[in-house]
Amino acid sequence: MNKLKELTTKQKAVIGVSLIIILAAITVGLILSFNKENEVIEETPEVKEVELELTLDYKQELEDEYTFELEQSNDELSSDETEVETKLTIKTEDIQPEIDTSLIGKTEHVVELEDVKVKLTIIVEDNREIVLDGETEFTVDVGLSQDDLEKNILDSFVSDDVEEDDQLEFDFEYPENFDLNEEGEYTVTLQANFVNNVDNKATKELTVITVAEEEVVEEPVETVVDEPANKQEKTEDKVSNGSSNNGSVAAKPKPKPEPKPEPKPESKPEPKPEVKPEPKPEPKPAPKPEPKPDLGSISVPGGIPSGAKLIKAVPEEGFYKFSYNKTLSDGAKIEEVAVDPKGAIVTGKDKNGEMIHSYPEPGGVRFIFVEPDLSPEAILEIIEIGEQFASAYGYSL
Repeated sequence: MNKLKELTTKQKAVIGVSLIIILAAITVGLILSFNKENEVIEETPEVKEVELELTLDYKQELEDEYTFELEQSNDELSSDETEVETKLTIKTEDIQPEIDTSLIGKTEHVVELEDVKVKLTIIVEDNREIVLDGETEFTVDVGLSQDDLEKNILDSFVSDDVEEDDQLEFDFEYPENFDLNEEGEYTVTLQANFVNNVDNKATKELTVITVAEEEVVEEPVETVVDEPANKQEKTEDKVSNGSSNNGSVAAKPKPKPEPKPEPKPESKPEPKPEVKPEPKPEPKPAPKPEPKPDLGSISVPGGIPSGAKLIKAVPEEGFYKFSYNKTLSDGAKIEEVAVDPKGAIVTGKDKNGEMIHSYPEPGGVRFIFVEPDLSPEAILEIIEIGEQFASAYGYSL
């Protein structure tokens, strides 16, 4: 305090001016900083979110870009503006994840633009048509097995020259009185659907006729025997001598007997022509189905997991199907595994009872029909199961 009192008036004035300058500088700095923050806020544009839908056909080729019509809502317009339509063009390469038109149904995608974030829903519609072009009437022998009957029918409808996703699954519906062990005529319904879309299906009515094999019985040949003609009977005339009298009496000549008319020979009946029975045509036997392979005679390679049982095989195509019950780490259950040179198919049910129809592939699993609820560990287990069965036959996923 003593030092302050000792300051001269000039020194006090200098100190006061310095304090004013410092306070002014701080104030100006605060104002500039506030304005700069406002400028930064104003420079950051507001990102709008837009929801769009795009409908495509199954396996349709994608275009390089798609243009959408946007309609502004009343909230985005001022009182003196009228409603206008704007266009938004999106490049296909900017859509994430990539669009796959082989996946039927809805998939969600995102497009990040400079001032717009687009939530894009892709709807893939199944425009395929099932054509059941095959025989409509089948005549089979009584006693044919139902499996052989179905194989004969499917041989008329199944074509090998189709892609995997376009293959068909078949089912049969039989009438209540259907019996292959009895002669009769039945109407059987054949139903078909695509393996990757059970909702796209078609039906066709077929006629199945069961016949018993007829035994050919030779009828006896009728032989006509000629009857002998009646023989003519010969009649001899007998001459009787006259009796003698005591007197001399001249004998009267005996009158000549009148000749009897000879009987006319009976006419011989004309022989009847021999009637030969017309031979009955022998019934044509129904084509015998190709014998199914004896599963017991097919050896199973050592790499197949224990507990798996071979239930179907087509060795000439390299196809083998196994019944295999295994519970995964998250509670899902595997029921069947099939392999062929193209890879493996693992089927079962997830922990919620939903169907698992999976195609293990290198680095992942492809599901069709539905997306099952599986943990990452369970997905890895499915890949491992597919690799075990495929590698046992020398196949790769």
